[in-house]
Amino acid sequence: MNTAVVSNDQQIDRQAYTQIIIDSTAAKKVIVAGPGTGKTTTFELILKQSGTQNNLVLTFINRLVNDLNCRLSDLAKVCTLHKFCMGIFNRQFPDWYMVSMLGAIISEDTGVKEDIFNELFHKLDERNPLFKLYLKRATYYKAISFNDSIFRILKKATITPSIIPDYDNILIDEYQDFSALEVAFIKQLESHGKILIVGDDDQAIYVKKYDLGTSLRNLYHSGIYQPFDLPYCSRCPKVIVDSVNDIVTEATRKGHLNGRIAKQFIAYEPGKELVNSNYPKLKVVNLASAQAAALFMNKLVSSILETELEEYKQRQSNEPLILIIGTKTYLTMFKNQFADLAEYMESDQLTADENTQICDAYSILLKDENANIGWRLLLYHDPISKSKLKKIIEDSKNNVPLVDLVPDDYKQKHKMIISLIRSLITSTGSVKITAEQSLEHLVGIFLKDHIVKYFTTEQSHDQIASCESPSPIQMVTYQGSKGLAADYVFLLGVNNGDIPKDPTKIADYEICEFIVGLTRVKKECYVLPISNVYGEKKYRSVFLSWITPQRVANSRFLSKNDVVELFRQCKTEKQ
Repeated sequence: MNTAVVSNDQQIDRQAYTQIIIDSTAAKKVIVAGPGTGKTTTFELILKQSGTQNNLVLTFINRLVNDLNCRLSDLAKVCTLHKFCMGIFNRQFPDWYMVSMLGAIISEDTGVKEDIFNELFHKLDERNPLFKLYLKRATYYKAISFNDSIFRILKKATITPSIIPDYDNILIDEYQDFSALEVAFIKQLESHGKILIVGDDDQAIYVKKYDLGTSLRNLYHSGIYQPFDLPYCSRCPKVIVDSVNDIVTEATRKGHLNGRIAKQFIAYEPGKELVNSNYPKLKVVNLASAQAAALFMNKLVSSILETELEEYKQRQSNEPLILIIGTKTYLTMFKNQFADLAEYMESDQLTADENTQICDAYSILLKDENANIGWRLLLYHDPISKSKLKKIIEDSKNNVPLVDLVPDDYKQKHKMIISLIRSLITSTGSVKITAEQSLEHLVGIFLKDHIVKYFTTEQSHDQIASCESPSPIQMVTYQGSKGLAADYVFLLGVNNGDIPKDPTKIADYEICEFIVGLTRVKKECYVLPISNVYGEKKYRSVFLSWITPQRVANSRFLSKNDVVELFRQCKTEKQ
């Protein structure tokens, strides 16, 4: 069929799919759609048609919040489910504290692994004695973490629904990423506004949520929600969409993806003619060694930056130019191999180190010197002997305040630190200098500097979504790539033993991880199997054999010398 005719037909057809959703008067709707199929655009059209700003958009991860906020902030409140629950929780429990590492603390108190508590919450196994044990300790500390904040609001909302505001429209994105606990909370939202849920069980990769698309499938087939599709992918080149369809077909033929929601995934060709022409095949570059892979990546990424960085900057995109995706093992292994590209790479995400966390404890105790969680955080980050701590924890189970149980010398030391911090905050001039000197004498120069910065620098602990351009290069895991897209995508270390971990026992989530990785690309995708990883023999992933060979441009195995010669030839041809 003529290309112009196909484009025109697709434009009409895609608009029709979207219009059906917008025109629906159903109070409960569910869209099952693949990556890049216009879900955010559909959200935007629905919200604009509503004629009100009293709308709510919820998703799973902060990165998606940033993207949605850039387009929808004038039309709706946009946040993660956790942040939404925290807002309600703070109004209902104003004297409680949010402590992200509460699970680790209660694990130390009880001897129960933190992962076990997380699993119980995600599965909503509230009858389990360990579930109740966690809640009892959290209540003693008057503290919450992410999971129990959702649970406590869910339980309170079932008795007093009015604690959740009403909205004209409630839009839920990435539903396949939620756990049974989070799904139960979303169920509670049904009585607070018209609700639209969007998801894709082909992107269900969060194993430790213990759901992997089951709730989405149940919802889609429930008959309670009116189902819709958005089949046209306008993000990826046609070869990527066709490759994904190959993978799904072969996976189901082999008995994987049982229960998968049948859906169309079609390459949207209008506006993609040049991309489809320039990048007609999936590039599989077989590297003989990790050293050859590092050299290849450095040279190719440098070449892309040389030719496209300025245009990328002018575009002011909220997406990276280059995305490097791999398992944690490969990302760690290769991170230091890209020193020459460091200035273009996103810095490692700041993690809360011990100095920051002990400052969190002081911050709590500045507000309430008797706060159990404040003293428990201090005991965690400035530990005493195991025998003394065990005795303190046992005695605290009788609801004795922790401040009455810690040793007197320990208590006096930290109360003096708190007093000095208060002077830092409220004083100036010589008084402040004296407070800093006294603090340094107590805690040392390194921690003193951290405390001064923490308490005297204007901080925003609540990240504000930004629409500014990110770093041109980002390195992420398959799970970390969710919500991202880039012109160029590199899948690093696509080997059996890595993805999948065991080619004889392939898990559905591993198939979905590979699909997620492929579908981040807007122009060209490079898949990089590595045959020798620092002495360990590897074989390319079985997933590559599931793709129709005509869609793939395979290189021979390239050594370091081959890579050097390849790029020498490319440079010569350009000249």
